[in-house]
Order: sequence, then C-alpha cells, then structure tokens
Amino acid sequence: MTTTTMTNAQAASMTSFDCPLCQCSGELLLKELADGQRISSLVSDVVYCRGCEMGFTIPILSEAELSEAYPSEYTCYSTKENPLLLVAKKYRLARECTFVSHCHPGAKDLFEIGVGAGEFLQAAKEKGWHVAGVEPSEHGRNTTQGLTGITVQSGYASQFEFKQKYDVVAIRHALEHVLAPDLLIEKIMKDGLRPGGLIYIKVPRFDSWELNIMGKFWHGLDVPRHRYHFSSTGLKKMLERAGFSNVQVHDDIVPNDIARFLPYWFREKGRLGIKISAWLVTPLPRLLAYAFGTLVAYCLAPLGAGRMVLTGAKPIERSDSSSSRARI
Repeated sequence: MTTTTMTNAQAASMTSFDCPLCQCSGELLLKELADGQRISSLVSDVVYCRGCEMGFTIPILSEAELSEAYPSEYTCYSTKENPLLLVAKKYRLARECTFVSHCHPGAKDLFEIGVGAGEFLQAAKEKGWHVAGVEPSEHGRNTTQGLTGITVQSGYASQFEFKQKYDVVAIRHALEHVLAPDLLIEKIMKDGLRPGGLIYIKVPRFDSWELNIMGKFWHGLDVPRHRYHFSSTGLKKMLERAGFSNVQVHDDIVPNDIARFLPYWFREKGRLGIKISAWLVTPLPRLLAYAFGTLVAYCLAPLGAGRMVLTGAKPIERSDSSSSRARI
C-alpha cells in the first residue's frame, strides 16, 4: 500500500482524528499537552493511528504556524554545554560515524537532512567523507558554517531538491518534525541515494518503556515540534513501502534523556513517589544525573529504548551490480 499525504486544506476538511498519512480514523491518546520546553504557547493532542502504527500531533500546523516553536536558542542549534559533556557528545558522534561506516563500508559521501548545528556533519567530515546537508533555520545554517566551514542548503525537508545522489542520507531527529515523512522517504529513495546506498534514521521510539511509564511527560513527545511519533514497526513498514530493503531497527540509548525527563515530572502533579524521585535527582550535578540516567537506561533497554535507529538499503538493479552496497 502506498501512503499519501494531504495538503493543509484537505486536512482541515477531515475529522480531527483522521490520520494525515492514510486517512484512517485515529484514537486520541494524550490530550492538551503544553510545550514541554516552554518555548511556545501552543497546546497539542497526540492521536494514535492503528493503520500506520504510529502517532501524530494535532492540530496539524503549517511551517509558518509552527515557526514560533523554533527560536534561535532552540536546543539543536546550540553548541554550548558542560565541557565534559561535550567530550562525551563528540565520542558518541564518532561512534555514530563508525556505525554508519560499518553499515556501508564503501560510503564516501553523506547528505544530512536537518543538520541542526552541524555537529554530525563535522564528525563525518573528520572521518574523511564528503558531506552536505539542508537546514531550514538561518541560525542553524550559520552555526554549521562557523563550526564546519560547510555551506548547507536552505529549505524545509518538503521543499528542497537533491542536487546529486549520495552513498548515505542521514535524518537524525528530524523526520518527526517533517510535515510529510512518507513523501520525504520516497524522495530519498528516488533522488537522494545511489543504488546500494544507505538511509540512516534516528528518532524517538513511540513504543518504548519511557513513554509507557512517563506518559505525557516523556521528553520524546516534544510537542508541538514533533509532528509524528514513530513506533519501530510503523516506521519499518514506511521504509519498506518506499522500496528499501533489509530494514533494521536498533536501540539508541541516550542516558541524558532520563535526566531531562525528571524536571518535567517535578513541575507537574504526579504520584508522590515520582515527585520524590524527581526532587532527589533534579538538583544533582549534570555528571551525576548523567550517571544515574545511564544506569536506568541500560537496565530498562530490553523493554524498548527511548530512541531508535533504522537503517535500510536502496536495492541495486542488475545493471548496477558493480555499485558499492550498504551492508546492514
């Protein structure tokens, strides 16, 4: 089955719980969620679509309507952190590049959709890859230029066009922000990857223990910025419908997420045990909170980590049998 994405005008004519991807009737899961980062005044609901096996945020907003939720100080555009945590981040980025290299040993170039501050592009550049990308935020583009010396394209994921094909296309915590994720994945398959190329996706995992326990306080919801909330099975099926082969799902454990969740709990009403736990952990120095998050994350990872990585390969046609191929 091929999914289709409707325009805003068409979406407005549907009932509020209709899935914008498959038009199936959805089920209200979480109601009246405020912006967890307290950036905007927007209030959202999260609806679950059994047809797509994932959630979506309502109301469905245009890029212009959602712009107030992306100020220049938005976290993904910032490179200011505790020096020790910056060392840990650089290590994680290097490991990420190693993982991508393992999935596609012959890769020589990479394109990232939604580069943020450009830190992943810089790590890939240091590994010897030719890199490029696209970013809608002027602040993000300027930060990337200053950090990496790379001038990335300007534009939203729904608007830009690939100028060439690449060995790897990466979408790291950007797909959930996109208005039409199914069409973007189809565009990557058609125009973004060489035969045998690798798609590399990182997103919050909707079918995780973190959502099951934390509910509306889960940091991975991040409404209204996150338009879609992907389960492992739902996103895997979306990639397979677009034509990707050998689609794999991997846990992505980020201990710092646990430390971020606790302030959400502490600010809101909740069970006494939760409030006491948050009260105890929230004041801890960042490094101790990180250590606590590491312990919790790895202990509960078998129940579904809070983030996930999906990889898939663009099939090689018989006439392209000499092409380098992703090994997943």
